[in-house]
Amino acid sequence: MRRPAYYYCLSLLFASLLCMQMVRAEGDIRISNAWINEAPPGMKMMGGYLDVSNNTGNALVLIGASSPCFEQIEFHITEIKNGVSTMRKQDSVTIPAGAIFSFSPGHYHLMLINNTRDLGAGDKVPLTFKFAEGGPVQVDAEIRRGAPTAHQHH
Repeated sequence: MRRPAYYYCLSLLFASLLCMQMVRAEGDIRISNAWINEAPPGMKMMGGYLDVSNNTGNALVLIGASSPCFEQIEFHITEIKNGVSTMRKQDSVTIPAGAIFSFSPGHYHLMLINNTRDLGAGDKVPLTFKFAEGGPVQVDAEIRRGAPTAHQHH
C-alpha cells in the first residue's frame, strides 16, 4: 500500500516536535539561585540575577523573560569603558552547551521594569524564561534586601 505524500510530511513534523521536546526535558535546562535586589521606595526598576544550566549538547538561545509583577524584563550587560560603567540591552543571550551561565552583579543581569505591585524583601516573584529552542521555563525569584550589586539601576 502506497501512502500519500502528506503522510511523510506529518511523520517528519511529528519527529521534529519530539526532538524539540527532548531538548526541554526535565533537567536539560535548570534555573537556580534566582533573586532580585530590593529597590528603594519609589524606584520602578530592579536588577535580577540567576544561574542557567544548559545540560544539553547544543547551545540554547534565551530570547525573552516575563513576569506578572513587571511590565517588561530586558537582558542587560554592564560594561566599563574608560572607567565609566554603562549598561547595554541585549536582545538575546546564548547559553553554551554543557555550561552554566550566570546573570550576576556587574555582568549580565535582568532589568525588571515598572513593577505592577509593591515588592519587598522576602516576596517571591514568578519569572518565565523563553528559549528559541522550545517551551518556557518558570522559576520563582526572591526579593533580597541590601544584596550586593556592582552598580545601581537608574
